[in-house]
Amino acid sequence: MNDMLTKRPMGPFMMVLDDITKECAQQDEKWGGPSHDDQHAALEWVGYILEHVCKIPELRRWDKALEVFNFMRASIGWPTTIDPLDLLRFRKQMIRVAALAVSAAMSVDRKLGMSNASGSAS
Repeated sequence: MNDMLTKRPMGPFMMVLDDITKECAQQDEKWGGPSHDDQHAALEWVGYILEHVCKIPELRRWDKALEVFNFMRASIGWPTTIDPLDLLRFRKQMIRVAALAVSAAMSVDRKLGMSNASGSAS
């Protein structure tokens, strides 16, 4: 695994991480940071991620998936207690989602020839 890290160009990787850091700061300012974030259940985070995926122009038709998710959430509600092992599994999956998102952003940067400019997320 460490060999994989040394093969990833750090300049473009750090550029994407810098954009993520800026976005996190903007969200913290808008929503209140950790004190706000910690009020959300794991499935709420999945909903937020799905909501943002549905904003990708090519995936607008995925709005139906968001509707289904919201219907399921309304029907069964959020779990009131979550086993710590389930939280660890959830965390592992969120790290995978983050890694995929970073790889996707870096791919776009390469396609756009963005070697040292910061692309801002909207």
